[in-house]
Amino acid sequence: MSFKCYGGILALDLLSKDLQAPIKQAKSVAEAVFRHQDIGETGKITTIGQLLQLATVFDDIGGHEDLVHQDTIKGVTARYPQNKWSSYFTTTIQKENGLKPWAHTAALGEDDFPNGV
Repeated sequence: MSFKCYGGILALDLLSKDLQAPIKQAKSVAEAVFRHQDIGETGKITTIGQLLQLATVFDDIGGHEDLVHQDTIKGVTARYPQNKWSSYFTTTIQKENGLKPWAHTAALGEDDFPNGV
């Protein structure tokens, strides 16, 4: 099972059952997790989903950095250094694409996505 499916189910269960969040909120967060890599130019998405997509693209490949102030980037990376995270993530993407060529990360470009990390 992919991270996005498993993570979305975990989020839904945690929010709706353990934290007793309103069901609309729990479903919105779960859908945002399901769709966090579904970058497209058509269709509709919730605000939470859009924020998660932007954060994912920014974190993974530095996309849309113009939307985040440079002082914020410097402060966050100083406090939470990635410690070679990009190289580990790239290796994981390549391994996933090798084992599961149908994986969603392949739709982002089998070479383009890991090379952009």
